[in-house]
Amino acid sequence: MKMTNRILTFIITLILILNAGVAFAASDFDSSYTAGYDAGFEAADEYEPGEYEVDDAYSEFRRSSEYNKIKEKLGVEFDRNDFKDGFYDGFEDGIEENDKEEKVNYAVTLGRSLGYIYGARDFQNNDKSDWKDAIPSDREIRRMYDLNMHDADYRETFIDAFEIAFMEGYLDSYEKAQFDPAKITQEQGLADGEALGTLLGAAYGAKDYYEGKNLDYTRNLPSDRVITAEYLLNNDLDEYKAGFLSGFIRAYEEAYNKAYRESNINDTLRNEGSAYSDGKAIGNNAGQMQATQDFMSRLPNDWRKSLPTDRFIISEFGLIYQSSDYREAFISGYYDGFSEGYNSRYKELSQGVGMEKLISEIVPISGGSITSLDNVFNVTIEPGTYYHDVNLSVNTTYDVGNYVTSSLIKASDSYTVNILNTSGNLNDEKLITISFEYYGDKLKGGIYKLVDGIWTYVPTVIENGSMTAYIKPSSIKAVENTYSAFMDTKAIVFPDSRGHWANSEINTYVRRNIINGYSDMTFKPERNISRAEFLTLLSRVYNWNLPLYTANTSQFRDYNIFGNFNNTISYALSNNYIMGYGDGTFKPNDPISYNEIEIIMNRVLGTNTFKWSNIAYDILYNKKYRPSSFDNMNNKITRAEVVYMLYTTTEP
Repeated sequence: MKMTNRILTFIITLILILNAGVAFAASDFDSSYTAGYDAGFEAADEYEPGEYEVDDAYSEFRRSSEYNKIKEKLGVEFDRNDFKDGFYDGFEDGIEENDKEEKVNYAVTLGRSLGYIYGARDFQNNDKSDWKDAIPSDREIRRMYDLNMHDADYRETFIDAFEIAFMEGYLDSYEKAQFDPAKITQEQGLADGEALGTLLGAAYGAKDYYEGKNLDYTRNLPSDRVITAEYLLNNDLDEYKAGFLSGFIRAYEEAYNKAYRESNINDTLRNEGSAYSDGKAIGNNAGQMQATQDFMSRLPNDWRKSLPTDRFIISEFGLIYQSSDYREAFISGYYDGFSEGYNSRYKELSQGVGMEKLISEIVPISGGSITSLDNVFNVTIEPGTYYHDVNLSVNTTYDVGNYVTSSLIKASDSYTVNILNTSGNLNDEKLITISFEYYGDKLKGGIYKLVDGIWTYVPTVIENGSMTAYIKPSSIKAVENTYSAFMDTKAIVFPDSRGHWANSEINTYVRRNIINGYSDMTFKPERNISRAEFLTLLSRVYNWNLPLYTANTSQFRDYNIFGNFNNTISYALSNNYIMGYGDGTFKPNDPISYNEIEIIMNRVLGTNTFKWSNIAYDILYNKKYRPSSFDNMNNKITRAEVVYMLYTTTEP
């Protein structure tokens, strides 16, 4: 076999070198080759002789997790070419080995099998290990297997081989029965300890970095005594406890160091890593808008004449508050994006392609509207919305992109709205109307806006062959102004919210999967909301990154009833959004008052300007409904009032 010849050559060479007094270390070549040979030999078992391709087998193995484990184990010693050579040789030898007809040695097979049975039996009966006492006599062996059917030489050879195999099987079985449970217990303890140590170490590694502490995994590492008590290890076997402690401490250190360093890298990347792409995206959009204006104004193709200065870009996009590295990368990306966007859009328009989908008009201060060239989408601006003429454009995209979830059915093309407002002033009390021609299901239809790569439902009115939404002028930003019509196959409207004063806001949050109804298909808008339920809503609206480690909740006497709210409550406690009561309880299921809502919202928003009374007057004025907070701020808030508050507070 090729592997045998290669190993033999290596051993002879090693002997010669050692005899010559030369220090020798195993080469990377041999470790990589050997690992490849073993992998190839085992892989051959998956193929029938005569029906294989070694190249295919190697390519398939390269895509397996086992290949990555071998690379990780060998580390810097791993050599891909040597591994491949070993794999090919091992695979060929494995195929050759599988192709041979294997002859059964019955004496060895039967002897080992019976020895294995008797070894396990003796251990289970608390008998000492003694294969000689357990093995049948020669006469019994002859009788058991009818050996008298053979001549004396065969019987003697059979019994000799049988006895040796019996001894091996007996000893192996006795040893396995004696030591395997301890081995398995230790390994289980090691694995469990590693799993929990990894979780805790990662949490504290990231925490220490963001708190500005130096890297020191021992800072919060629990002692053996604490670990033993925390996970009730004294109630388990000693082998499990030893393995658990060993695995926990080692994994804690590794996870802590990894999380600390990854937090450092990720923090830098978040702060500066996206600067170029951020600038390029914004610059590309600005370049396209400028090209549209220049083309329609019959100006020549010259992107440089309209390129803003560094000072303007820094001021316009608040870059003065960013690091110098971020500013430089953003500006570089902006210039690149502006040039790219301008040239591609101008070329598109000049060749007549863009005229099939792009329409742009000047809307005066007296208002006006624009309809897409396919007559499906319309934008209307009320008089007095802007204090100066604006350039309004609608660009039709003939596909809504790759962001559509399985429950959404496309009901229109998508349309990108851009409003160039050079004065920068506007009246946000005036709402812009956008509408689609639509004749589909009124319950499931709706207008959606593409926000951060997700189609997000916008409150929609469907009647008379169209669906309509009303949006604030300030929501039309430099980016993310793409709208489309969909039918949501999973959309529901709760019977008890129809006709309710907060129906639009409730429906919006239900369509966005922020809030749910009850199993009886009701929403119960007038039911009070509990402390824990309110925190859950906040976590969904503000995308809280909930913790895995929630030890801080155990300070409360009633923490055992937190259930699925445990992580959310832990996050709110860690960020000082909410506190418990003086009697040491948290009372997650107690209804929450208007006063508590006001305190928590100020903490979440990082301000002291949030006043529930403003929301209450808004409800009274716009919805003609009087909240009970007018009577007493200690009264309890309803589900509908919370939804309305969060919607009006967060919606642009």
